[in-house]
Amino acid sequence: ATTPVGSLPVGDRARVGWGGFRATHGQAWSVYLDRRSGAPLLVEGKGIPWPGTEGATVASLATSLRAFISGSRTLLLANDAELVLDNAASGLLIDDVWQIVFGRVVSGIPVAGERYVFTIGHGHLISFGTPRWSRIDASPFPDLNAAEAQERLSVYMKLTATDAVTVVSTPSLEFIPLRAAGSQAGVATGPYAGALGSGYASALVWRVAWRIEGEPGTWEAMIDAKTGAIRSFGDINDYAQAKGGVYPASDDLICP
Repeated sequence: ATTPVGSLPVGDRARVGWGGFRATHGQAWSVYLDRRSGAPLLVEGKGIPWPGTEGATVASLATSLRAFISGSRTLLLANDAELVLDNAASGLLIDDVWQIVFGRVVSGIPVAGERYVFTIGHGHLISFGTPRWSRIDASPFPDLNAAEAQERLSVYMKLTATDAVTVVSTPSLEFIPLRAAGSQAGVATGPYAGALGSGYASALVWRVAWRIEGEPGTWEAMIDAKTGAIRSFGDINDYAQAKGGVYPASDDLICP
């Protein structure tokens, strides 16, 4: 649930903290929080002067941002030690406007879908935020190994010895977010209305992707590394169909 920081009660710790940010960097900044995590979905404003943008590189800007992140940990909720620069997603958007992206890794295990995005333009930090920043409370040590997780998936898919399986990606561990116990558990719709920052828990899973000979689809599953439960399962292929016509000699839709 998107929560403007100004909608929080007066005296709320997050509202006070972001009030301090505005007092330092200007009152024109808008701040929207994710109610489930308490982390900022989007913070944007007139900009914070940013040194080192002349002749900057992705690496140099990432280094300068890490100092900002460390100094703003109570607001961003991000531990610098968990941030891994995503070089593929970082770079110049247009002339003199940079996007720098950090993924999240906890205890050496990536957290699915979690990243911080910073925009630096014309010598100023002008926006930053994260689509999700969950509380990682699951142990990083699996009770099932990769082979056992794949056996659980094979049983779930009702495969037999005659089914030819191609491993699309080597099984890998990931943390995924869950709804925290007592925070609308089992409710699939509607915004989270619980206490700020109390809406997420987590699970450690094995991510596995297979193809089965003679069957369409690339089947990806997340198997709980503690219980063996299938947390998610589906075809990750993208399918599309296009129909139309081509007028090679005119653009007025009238054939010659």
